[in-house]
Amino acid sequence: MINFCKRLFPVVAVFLSQSFALTFYVSPSGQDTNPGTKAQPFESVHKAAEAVAAAPKTESISVYLRGGVHYLDSTLVLTPRHNGTPAAHVTFTSHPGETAIIHGGTRITGWRRVAAAPPGAPAAASGKLWEADIDTGWLFHALVVDSAEQRRAMEPDHDIWKNFSGGQEAWPQLESWMSESPIGQYIVLPGGYLSSPPTDGCLEINVAPIDWKNDPSVLREVDTTLNSGIRHSKNIITGFRSVGAPFRIENIISALDTAGEWCVDSGIGKVYYWPPDDTMGGKEVDAPRLYTLVRLQGDETTEEWVRHIEFDKITFAFADRMPADIWPDEWTKRNFENPGAAVYMQGVDSCAVKNCRVIHAGAYAVALDHHVQHVTIEGNELAWCGSGGVQMYGYGPGTKDEQKYNSVIRNHIHHVGLVHWHGCAVSLFQSGHNIISHNYMHDLPYCGVSIVGTSYETINQGPGAGAVDSYGNGGAMHKIRWNELPAQVFTRGNVLPYLHSRNNVIEKNIVADCMLKLADGGAYYTWSCGAYNEFKDNLTHYTTMPLDTRRSYAVYMDDNVDSTLLQSNISWAETHDVISIKHKGDNEWINHLDSTARSPLYDSIQNLILTEVNASGGWTGEITDASLVPIHRGLNTPARPLFSILGISSVSRSHMIVQLALPRKHRSIEIGLYDLRGRIVGMKKIDGLQSGIHRLDLELAAEIAAKTCILQIKSGKTCRNMRFIPL
Repeated sequence: MINFCKRLFPVVAVFLSQSFALTFYVSPSGQDTNPGTKAQPFESVHKAAEAVAAAPKTESISVYLRGGVHYLDSTLVLTPRHNGTPAAHVTFTSHPGETAIIHGGTRITGWRRVAAAPPGAPAAASGKLWEADIDTGWLFHALVVDSAEQRRAMEPDHDIWKNFSGGQEAWPQLESWMSESPIGQYIVLPGGYLSSPPTDGCLEINVAPIDWKNDPSVLREVDTTLNSGIRHSKNIITGFRSVGAPFRIENIISALDTAGEWCVDSGIGKVYYWPPDDTMGGKEVDAPRLYTLVRLQGDETTEEWVRHIEFDKITFAFADRMPADIWPDEWTKRNFENPGAAVYMQGVDSCAVKNCRVIHAGAYAVALDHHVQHVTIEGNELAWCGSGGVQMYGYGPGTKDEQKYNSVIRNHIHHVGLVHWHGCAVSLFQSGHNIISHNYMHDLPYCGVSIVGTSYETINQGPGAGAVDSYGNGGAMHKIRWNELPAQVFTRGNVLPYLHSRNNVIEKNIVADCMLKLADGGAYYTWSCGAYNEFKDNLTHYTTMPLDTRRSYAVYMDDNVDSTLLQSNISWAETHDVISIKHKGDNEWINHLDSTARSPLYDSIQNLILTEVNASGGWTGEITDASLVPIHRGLNTPARPLFSILGISSVSRSHMIVQLALPRKHRSIEIGLYDLRGRIVGMKKIDGLQSGIHRLDLELAAEIAAKTCILQIKSGKTCRNMRFIPL
């Protein structure tokens, strides 16, 4: 375990290796009537959990899962009955030298070539489709063939929902989008998209009404003559745009026009698939049934928490996502995505998920909800998820501050947000005093690490504030605890005691290729959160161009973010001129750098990160990024710069203040401000500056018209450029 965790979370040390005195064994070839020994193992993980609950907790308990696939017929729910103790932990783990897979799906067999093309099937699919019978009513959102997830039939068949930079044609737009109502939202599409729809409830429409969110909604009551339907979704996506929203139709037979695609009609119990090699012989096909594989559930009423349970070296695979029209009302939908998870924790203390793989999850890989403290998520691979990697949601704004002291360390998080694009690698809302460190996060549709809260303006609007779902219901976005808030007008300052995403440390992370599908975000992002968060020694690099290069930032301190420390966060891009920072608040910026080439400072920090990661066991999963090859320059710590930029603030659009830290005396310092065309906006030269911290005023010749500017600072042969967004 990485030693730096101990400075804030000494309780994490309870998960150091220990000898297990009581063991149970589970094997796919076992029997639940067996005693659960190595020679006579249980068949199901559920039976092993019953044995754990019944066992005395005077000694540690280990449940060994033998190699192979362990199919679940229901979610494994662990409650305080299963608790370990500080001296006697409960651990579920793969048998040494074997890989156990906890699987939330079902094998689909009985494939046959389609004799007569289904109504609406495209001509290109004639003679190419295969079908299988499934249980009527089984609606799933993923199909896995030989361990590879296949693409669902959809039109248009691409993700370029908006054309920011030319090239590929974007999604079509709705012709009409009516107001939300208790029965849903009536919409009208252009012609040609709703021919031969499946059974009511199977069709989805993916809408993207604004640049930073999308929603795969259920489309019911389809009228093929009027090209209309009723959009059903409990996601809080609407309230921003009434007409012209880009859309895509998903899971419809008329779009099954390419090899590798599939669709399902649960009403008639059929699934259709076009195999690329024109045969289903020998193929293993699975589809998910469960929304959650494992749930650790404490009792929030009696405050009895699940404690001292650990998962180690297990693969969790194939959880589905819940359709948006049946999401529970108690869910907080702060980030516009499905907040479910394959591994879900609520009412939990001192538990861990370590060295596991959580893959092909329909929503998040891991979710921490409400009261969760001293939980460790370490050394895992979290990948191919419909929403994000790790979600950390406390209680809504109020006095109940009970999600804190958790750690997300050394995880490999990639290819998440496959369905809900706003899903981030790590998302925090009302969660504080956590450590997010040494994670490698890549191929992300939106942000790497996101810390958000609730604006004081939203609270001042009263109950129902925020976006609404398709039924007109508000309040689910923030879940504000109105009975705990004083009767007062809130301001940027006096709201902070009720915003609990505070005192988080985000350090030594690497984000590669983010903002690939949405705009107005960044690798490290905050919005209206609590105070005293720290972002230190984090790296960002791009080998793939973001969807919108103008609004994709390395570090983005959005509305109402103050008292944040940002130090030595370095970025570079092969593909475009990266904008290092955007800020709108009173924060401390120290030593930031962006460029179109790797800098020695970037390499130095990366070498340090890789050294510490490898010393603790490395990242789980295959790492193919060539840019992670260490660049050995004989540096074990970041090089000491000739000067550091402590902060930039705009007094007005004609007056700026730059704060510099100088480790030694400088003969002269030259400060220039340029627009993106290279035109000088302001220039100042100062001679004979002594070592120390200096506050330099820069009067501009004219008001800044550009949204993005370049600050250039020169000292001798050293020159540093920084892009930023002025007030």
